[in-house]
Amino acid sequence: STTGDTGPACVDAVNKTASPLLRVVCTYPEGMVSAYQRSQMRRSSSVIVAAFQGGGDDMDVVIKRILADDATVSGVNSYNVCRPLAQMVHYFWIALRLKEQQRETPPAFPFFFDIVVPTGAMGNIAAATMAKVRGCPIRRVVAACNANDFTYRAFERGDASTSPAMLKTASDAINIQLPYNFERCLYYALAGDAGLTVAIAEGHLGTSALLPRSARDALSVFGFRGVRIDDATTLREIRTVAVSTDFVPCPNTAVALAAARDLGLLDASTTVVLATAHAKKFQDVVEPVVGTERWRAYVGGEETTSPRVEVDTSSGGHLLFKRHLCDGSLGDAQARWEATVRALLDEPDWDAIIDVDVDEAFEDDGELSPKSTTTTKVLNGGAAFLKMHSSSQNQQTDEEEDPSTSQKTPTSVKAAPHLLLSGALLAAAAGAYVAARRR
Repeated sequence: STTGDTGPACVDAVNKTASPLLRVVCTYPEGMVSAYQRSQMRRSSSVIVAAFQGGGDDMDVVIKRILADDATVSGVNSYNVCRPLAQMVHYFWIALRLKEQQRETPPAFPFFFDIVVPTGAMGNIAAATMAKVRGCPIRRVVAACNANDFTYRAFERGDASTSPAMLKTASDAINIQLPYNFERCLYYALAGDAGLTVAIAEGHLGTSALLPRSARDALSVFGFRGVRIDDATTLREIRTVAVSTDFVPCPNTAVALAAARDLGLLDASTTVVLATAHAKKFQDVVEPVVGTERWRAYVGGEETTSPRVEVDTSSGGHLLFKRHLCDGSLGDAQARWEATVRALLDEPDWDAIIDVDVDEAFEDDGELSPKSTTTTKVLNGGAAFLKMHSSSQNQQTDEEEDPSTSQKTPTSVKAAPHLLLSGALLAAAAGAYVAARRR
């Protein structure tokens, strides 16, 4: 499930891979993803894309339920530990680049740097946390949040409650109400005490109760900080940076830049702000702030026109997962979405599924109706998943499988290539960093 950045990357990767063994169902919150980002998520025989009527993380319950009992499905969001494992490399790379810069000036010892991250689901925050535990010289890990400010409140006040509703912001890609990586950060702050982490997560996350004093102190000592930036400050930061530099930040990056400025870190030589997207994705937000001339100079285009992103303004084959069919109840909607996604994952021919009406496409139990593979319909469900298919799943047979000769591949085996890749990248980066420090 994407708020605008993960989805296009995943869809593009699956389409380019063009493997008959790999399919993806990718969903995004309706009205909270830019036209450019929607156009990047291209429907194909291996990709189903759907908007859902809800907030940025309303699909998480659906994802967790399906991942819990289907070993052929893997998530690509940062709840999948392979993602922050790979992202850890960024921080070791940053340390090496900063160390190179210090060769030109008298080095500071001990050497540390602060990282400021536009924060939604906390994937990059978790990666920075894991890198710090493994020796990367990070001092402070700063979560820059918009009005959907769970991480800011948790880090600064110990308030781990969720807001009544997701707020639309200028930085929609980091709109998250309950980040699924918070427990990872808490676990490392508590020195790897899994039992205490579980107890705190189950007893406090999403409730009105403050985190225990021990947890709040541990998060502070570890170096976590949170800053909340409103839309007016975000837009002002875009304008300030665009006028004073040759860089035009996207709204999410502007949130992080404003947070660094708020903490007095922006001009420090050992502060690194992560830029998470290109401004071109957010033309409707950025161009009115910087002006057409500056926008044209940044993205290129004819002198007489304001270059706009060429996007398909139609649905582009995207499905719509509705909420109002469930009388407004999020829980009922999530149950229906789950049934529909499961039916999608079991449907062998996605070429037959196009825009239509949910009630015609699926029966009440979530099964595809008999006419669903031959008529046009609208679906009512969704989440972001990769589906792995064995060759036997694509073959129809009337014979019973022999349990002695047919065994499912364990999830750990299927995930092994990703873990090996992440491990290899991490080992290479860590080795290079250690070697550099010795020099």
